[in-house]
Amino acid sequence: MTILQRTEYKTMPWPNGGGVAHEIAKLETADRTLWRLSLADVVGECAFSEFKGLSRCTTAVSGAGMRLQCEHEQLVLEPLSPMTSCGELKLRGTLIDGPVENLNLVYDANLMTADVRIQTGVNGIDPGRIVFVVDGELMVDGRTVTRHGTAWVSEHDLSGSGVYVVMYLPWPFARQQS
Repeated sequence: MTILQRTEYKTMPWPNGGGVAHEIAKLETADRTLWRLSLADVVGECAFSEFKGLSRCTTAVSGAGMRLQCEHEQLVLEPLSPMTSCGELKLRGTLIDGPVENLNLVYDANLMTADVRIQTGVNGIDPGRIVFVVDGELMVDGRTVTRHGTAWVSEHDLSGSGVYVVMYLPWPFARQQS
């Protein structure tokens, strides 16, 4: 079991330089990213960074969401509604009603699948999951994970009341973090 509070995330500029992200974890080889989990602060209109050869699952975890424009259509990223797209898709976002925070899981879909869902309460969170606390708190083996903290759970004793983003990446991918 690994627990990271938001204060432990690595803050860095977006790959396109248009904002700030808080990197939670990643797994890379010498020449490519296998997966990356980050929390992005979005305070204005922006272009989404492109991730060539990767898939992206974005979840607005705070704020009213975003309107996303791509070549021929407009999409809406609604709060707590994971949206998966090709990482190479050229997206431009506008805020619906003020700043948002987006949880982004970028992964190589040629090597793995990823499952991202929103869940209230801890029932049904299986070992091997990455759990991001949207609201409330999560207790894992007696340790508290607070708002916007993350836990990698193995065999565990979970309790808490809150809203969570629950992610699954196949082992060994989810074991390694930055």
